[in-house]
Amino acid sequence: MKYLFFLFSICLNFSSSYAKDIESREPECLVGVDSKKFAASFQIMDKDQKIWIINDGGNEINYSWVVEPGSINNGNFLPVKYAFGVGHRNEYESKGQQENSLSSLLEEIKNSGMIYINSPDKKSRQKISRSLENIQIHMILDRDKIILYSRSIEGRNNIFSSKPTHARMTMKTPYKSQSYTCLTEIDYQ
Repeated sequence: MKYLFFLFSICLNFSSSYAKDIESREPECLVGVDSKKFAASFQIMDKDQKIWIINDGGNEINYSWVVEPGSINNGNFLPVKYAFGVGHRNEYESKGQQENSLSSLLEEIKNSGMIYINSPDKKSRQKISRSLENIQIHMILDRDKIILYSRSIEGRNNIFSSKPTHARMTMKTPYKSQSYTCLTEIDYQ
């Protein structure tokens, strides 16, 4: 599957608690947009991690992959109105804590992605036009990458209509070695 193209990424925030072989690596963050789809690729930093804990207590999002398109102005990142992402919330306390593979985790949440208004205010984030409510952001595991994508032309037009030049990408997990934020250029085809 060729959704994305290699782009140079700049790491903004990267945990320093890595094994020696991972310590010096920066994540490859990629965003590609063409006339029929948009996609983003998050690199799995520690490919050897076999166990991923799910439902570890509390009702909070413990895994998320978020893409915020925007631009750089005077050295500052300025996000556009819309962002997209996928997340996993600990909603099923009755299931209890589970140890699964990454592919099992992603299978559970693979179609839970959405487009949202990029705002720090939770109520603002929930407000979205009716036309965007049903646009799904899908998720797949491709070797050592997690890819978010959509074939929605309407979603692409709303998110990328102002031709943002960069995207801030955040992978949040309970594991410091798998969590990071990076900034990348957007590749338009």
